[in-house]
Parts: sequence; C-alpha cells; structure tokens
Amino acid sequence: MSIPQSGGGPIEHPEQMAAYLAAGCKPESKWRIGTEHEKFGFCQANQRPLPYSGPCSIKTILEALRDRFGWSPVLEADKLIGLTRNGANISLEPGGQFELSGAPLETIHDTANELNQHLDELRGISDEIGAGFIALGAAPIWSHETMPVMPKGRYTLMTDYMDRVGTMGKFMMYRTSCVQVNLDFSSEADMVQKMRVAVALQPIATALFANSPFFDGLPNGHKSWRSRVWQDLDADRTGMLPFIFEPGFGFEAWVEYALDVPMYFVYRDGRYIDALGQSFRDFLQGKLPALPAERPSLSDWADHLTTIFPEARLKTFIEMRGADAGQTDHLCALSAFWVGLCYDKTALDAAWVTGNCHKWLCAPKGSAFLHVRNDRQLDIHPLTISHGMSFPLDDTTRFRHEFDWTGTRDISAWCSLPVTIEWMANLVEGGWPAIMKHNHELAIEGRRILCERLGLAILCPDEMIACIATMRIPTEAGTVLPVHEPDPLHKVLQEKYGIQVPVWSWESPHGRYFRISAQVYNHVDEYHYLADALAAEFGIK
Repeated sequence: MSIPQSGGGPIEHPEQMAAYLAAGCKPESKWRIGTEHEKFGFCQANQRPLPYSGPCSIKTILEALRDRFGWSPVLEADKLIGLTRNGANISLEPGGQFELSGAPLETIHDTANELNQHLDELRGISDEIGAGFIALGAAPIWSHETMPVMPKGRYTLMTDYMDRVGTMGKFMMYRTSCVQVNLDFSSEADMVQKMRVAVALQPIATALFANSPFFDGLPNGHKSWRSRVWQDLDADRTGMLPFIFEPGFGFEAWVEYALDVPMYFVYRDGRYIDALGQSFRDFLQGKLPALPAERPSLSDWADHLTTIFPEARLKTFIEMRGADAGQTDHLCALSAFWVGLCYDKTALDAAWVTGNCHKWLCAPKGSAFLHVRNDRQLDIHPLTISHGMSFPLDDTTRFRHEFDWTGTRDISAWCSLPVTIEWMANLVEGGWPAIMKHNHELAIEGRRILCERLGLAILCPDEMIACIATMRIPTEAGTVLPVHEPDPLHKVLQEKYGIQVPVWSWESPHGRYFRISAQVYNHVDEYHYLADALAAEFGIK
C-alpha cells in the first residue's frame, strides 16, 4: 500500500488534477522501471504469521534493517511502519505482508540486483530471529483470525468498509500478495496506448504468473485465487475499465473516473480522517462531511488515486497490478514481460487486427479487413496466390500487391467498407462510441437473462465482455461431444425456434457452450425468447 503523499498546493481549478497526471510525461531517455513485491512472513517455530511486535516479528526486522543497512524509518503514531532508502521504500500490507517498493531504475538487471540485495538483507535478519518468508499470491494455510493487523490508520478504515461493498475485501487485504511493475510514458497518446495494452493483457499476465492455488489449507480450484478475490471486492474501484478503450480517453477521462470513486480518508496531521464513501467532487466544492468548508490539496488528490484498484492504474506512471507474488525469477520475469511490451514501440503496436464486417458493420457478406504491422507483412500471404506476387515493386509493398487483387472474387464488398463505417455511425446518436456502449450493455443484460432463467454460472466479469458472451450448458442437458463434431442443439434451435446461435463442445474447461452476441438490431426480448427455448429443451420449468 502507498504511504501518505506530501507536497502540492490547493486545488483551485479542476484542470490541476489532469495536469498532475500529465506531469508524469517524460522523454524516453528518462523512462525507468519500478517493481513492487510482497511476501508473507512467518515464525519458523510454529509456522504462524509474523506478529507486528515481539522477538520474532515484523517490527524486529524493520528495526534491524534500519540499524544495519541505512534505511530511514517511517512512523505513524510513533509506530515503525516502514522504511525508505535511495528512492525505495519498505511498507507493510494490512496482514503484515512485507513489501519492497523499488526505486525507479534503468534496466531489468538493476531491478534484479535491487531485489537480490533486499532479499539478502532480509534473509540474514530473518535467520537470526527464526523467521521465514514465502512468496505466494494467497496465504496457503492461515485463517483470517490468525492474521496480524498492522498499526496503520488507513487499514482500520478500509477493514470496516470492505464488508459494505463486497464479500472478499478483507481476504484481499490480509491474505493475498501481489507483484507490480511500474512504467513511464512520454505523452498523453503514449499513456493511452500503454494503458490499453496493460488492461487488455493483464489476464495474460495473471495466467502466466498464477501462484495461489491453496487457501485455508486446501486446493481452492483456481490457479490464481488472488485474482478470484479481486472479482468480488468493490466494483466502484476495481476491474478492467472498458472506458479506456473508448475514443477520447486521456488524462481528463481518468480524472472523471477517479472523481466518481468513493473516498476512504483524508490524511491530516499524521492521522487518517474517516471519509468512507464520501465524494471527492464534494471535497472540491468544500462540502465534504468529513472536513466541512475545507478544499483539497494536490496531495489529497494523490492520496485518493492510491485508493483506486483496477488491473492497471494510472498515476504519474502506470502500474501493472495483475500478477500473484512469486519466486525471485518470476518477479524479474514479470518486469521483463511488461518492459518488453511497453518500452518497445514495435511490440506495443498491434501486430495483427482482423475481423468480419458483415455482422459488426452490416456490410455485404464477404467483406472483412486485415491489418498487419509492417515488420510482419513479409510473413503473411493470401491463401490464393495471385499474379501480384511476381509484380516488380514500385512504391507499393509486396503485401499490398499480393492481397489487393487475387483475381478470384468480386471486390465490391470491400470497397463498400468506408461508406458502411460512416453509415453505421449515423444510425445512432453518439456514433460508434454509443453503438459500442449499447452492444456491451445489451450483451451483459442478455447474459444475465439467460443465466438467471437457466440457473447458469457467470463465467467472467462484465468488464471482460465486449458484445459477445459465452455460457456453459448444464451437464445434465446433454453429452459433451468431440470438439469439432456439430452439436444437435444448434440445429434444434435453428429449425424449431428460428434462432441462430453457436453451440459447441470444448475440452478445457470441459463442457458444452453456447454464445450470444449483441448488435444495434437486437432487442432484449430476443434473449428472453432464447432463454425460454433453451429452458424447454433442457426441461427447466
């Protein structure tokens, strides 16, 4: 968790909040890499979590690090709760998870050296007092009651609030650990591109570095229980944030989002003032119930930004927040993963984008598009090789020569695409952003209708749905078929009810599935009709 922010004058106009974020822009030569990693401490004698104080404790370790290795203390109400040294800091998570927030460093090798130095310092002290550390995304055997509580006012407020807004907030606070990578951006446009890549690929990072299969002493059925916990924590401040993919996203859009996230606290004179659930917008107007007639400073704004917990978070840098804590080589690999994607412009740009246009653009059948990044075009060829392959090159690329005209089909449908895009945008007030919003919301509503009517589990959070949603058919409703064998339910729906939806079997996760989609011409009544048809076929009253 972040320590209280300091500095910054009063917020006198709203533009200052976006300017605060924009101040993080820096030239590529000054880009740095920051890593944050947490770990659980325990007493080797009894394998219980490290308490805050005592001979074998977190406080003892902090004091030894301070006295032996030049760390400076961070105090709250005269309690030692952290350390700082050369741009790095050590802090405590609510359940005593021991976190190193590394300094901004130039290379992955530097971050690895910093991590190894930290672990060496920690290991020597821990061995002396009989403590140990384990790097997992979730506490494997300890119950909530056995976890210590760190003496930090922020955590007291958060603990009281979590049960009001979700079911797993206290699990996250006291019994999970993560690793995080922090990266820079050069401009607003660069930030937008990196945030979109960060959010889109967080599920990949979560899967690659999943490391929390145990909880309460048993396998929990998940590769990453920590990730599961975050799905039912506090919907106002967590998730995948679809709005960052909308046109016009930038610093101001993030400010508008953050202003709508309920507050936790205001930090004044070394203590946390309870502002749970209150509005930063009211704070800007001098109407915050916790501090009547007082207006916020930029440090209050910076504090508020630390209470937002999406999978990727924007401050004056970008935080990648989706991975479980793990062993040393995994921590360094996560940094390499994100640096390789975000600090290499070629890797950051999309390599391939393709899609059919007859459905989503209402274009003639047979129309589609394929975008291939320049450095990949030499590896991509059409299935039908045309005379263009042997054309001499002029100012047109080989890729264009081969794909533009294969000589085997009418290209009229392709030529219609620019007009189709414009025509679709004019169908709905608000254009394409409004269409995308409509389709997303209709797909979510359609999924809800079907899952409630049929008693189906929701397979993923709303934030992971664009305009298509997949549901698993109950096992008692039929046999799972080989993957490529046609499912008879598809034909029944089509011929008996006039419904066209894909139905198929899959090996892993094993089961039968069906899929719905949503477009501007669809209506919510169609999903009710599909639900009733499936209920009839499944024998559900």
